[in-house]
Amino acid sequence: LYRQGGLAAAEAWAWHRELIETRGDEYDQRVMTRIRPGASASAEYYIEVLQGRERLIDLAARRLDGLDAFVSPTVAILPPPVASFDDDDRDYYSTKNLLTLRNTSVGNFLDTCSISLPIGEGFGDRSPIGLMLTGRPLGDEPLLAAARTVEAALAR
Repeated sequence: LYRQGGLAAAEAWAWHRELIETRGDEYDQRVMTRIRPGASASAEYYIEVLQGRERLIDLAARRLDGLDAFVSPTVAILPPPVASFDDDDRDYYSTKNLLTLRNTSVGNFLDTCSISLPIGEGFGDRSPIGLMLTGRPLGDEPLLAAARTVEAALAR
């Protein structure tokens, strides 16, 4: 579903195309590496992704039947130092950006709601880490109730 950048690239290209054509040099070129694949996304591809997304939304909803939420780390990596982006290495940026968005984008794609709870200090360098709970579509209230329960358990 992501071979041409997925929904985000196709929609970002459609939204920004005219500005990119006239003022593309003003865009952060690292971000452009994420938008440009959308230029090659055909209508057929876009519809295919939307249809695949609908199938996955239905599957996820069935899998969540009887569950309050599914649990994952909020982010797959510890935050890189800001200075590590100074050299404008687009491959480094893309790798870190995709890893940072990897877990949270699942909920976006599946049209669900999520909440991230801080769970203290991480590993080695003592960076904070988060625990993400993801619920059902339009399931904000049950998700918040589950988050309150988990938060109370973590506080013990």
